[in-house]
Amino acid sequence: MSDSLTIGGQPDDLINLRDAARLAGEVHPTTVRRWIGKSMLRAYRRGPSRVLYVSQAEVVSLMQPIQSGGAA
Repeated sequence: MSDSLTIGGQPDDLINLRDAARLAGEVHPTTVRRWIGKSMLRAYRRGPSRVLYVSQAEVVSLMQPIQSGGAA
């Protein structure tokens, strides 16, 4: 997960769920919410709003292909 944190413990590359869904290959924002629910991504809130944000670096990391090379 991302190591670049700003004051307050939040990554400095936060994006909203709609942008995260596009970055992940045009998935639906609900899919990103599911990933958050399954602890595949960490979610953050900025200020008093209820809007969720995720780290762009975490989304990119999640989309990396699995290394092959053995029996499953």
